[in-house]
Amino acid sequence: MKIKFHPSRKYQVVEFNPEHIHITASPSKSHLHRSQRRITLAQASEIELAENSGIAPKAKKQK
Repeated sequence: MKIKFHPSRKYQVVEFNPEHIHITASPSKSHLHRSQRRITLAQASEIELAENSGIAPKAKKQK
């Protein structure tokens, strides 16, 4: 699919090929796509607490 952006701030599909489809991930892995990631309120609180405490993501060790 090709999309064109117009100066009037509108998008237009200029080319579409319905035969060109492929599976990007198995259903068991689709939750890993960025668009499908969700966190709970408890997880968000843990992230905020870790950030405020100075804990680096993935517990990176400092040299």
